[in-house]
Amino acid sequence: MWLCFLLNELEHSGKQHGYKMMHLKCVQNGYCVTQETIRELLHIFYPNYIKHRQQRRLQKRVYLNLGPNYLWHIDGYDKLKPFGISIHGAIDGFSRYVLWLEAYKTNNDPDLIAGYYTETVNMMNGCPLRVGADMGTENCYVRDIHISSTQELSSHKTCNNISPSDRPLTFAQDYLCAVLRANVDLCLEECVLKSNITCDATVFEICTMIMDDHDLQMPDCGDSAVILYQTLRHKILSEISRT
Repeated sequence: MWLCFLLNELEHSGKQHGYKMMHLKCVQNGYCVTQETIRELLHIFYPNYIKHRQQRRLQKRVYLNLGPNYLWHIDGYDKLKPFGISIHGAIDGFSRYVLWLEAYKTNNDPDLIAGYYTETVNMMNGCPLRVGADMGTENCYVRDIHISSTQELSSHKTCNNISPSDRPLTFAQDYLCAVLRANVDLCLEECVLKSNITCDATVFEICTMIMDDHDLQMPDCGDSAVILYQTLRHKILSEISRT
């Protein structure tokens, strides 16, 4: 019954949500109910939650992580995309150790994201027990690689040598899972790794040709980089307008 589902959700993470989000959860789980019904029930059964939301005094969620490499969180940051900078990063949930933080021309290419993940697995000689990510298509290859890598788990216990930033060094089980080197090498061959060319390959080739023809030098500071960008942009637009 949808009412039991709603009450169960409100006893856990749902207590932080409003009636619209709770209505969406009910619909996604196959329950037919109106937003108005959800709103009225929240006011009846959980008036304190409504009051706290209105006062912006929500209770913080409890985050549970059992140890180093138990769960890696990966996600992208799109706010700088209008400026041509796509950011993607990963962090260990227990220690908050930054596994990678990359700025590149895209963060939506599943081959590239899989490359970030595989390079980190190769560097650490193992993969985490779990990976946390959203449902975006850019994470599908990471999912496949992780599932195939952890089919034969051989996690081992060790001392936690990654200290959280606001906690003293503790001893905990390390959930790093050993992986076969041959599988990692195969994944590296199939993935797309970040290159030094941070723009479209065709645009880079055109810019290189223009620099050679007009004897333009690579920039050595921010100001010279801006001047070079403006010069290349002007010449490319001029060529386009002629054709």
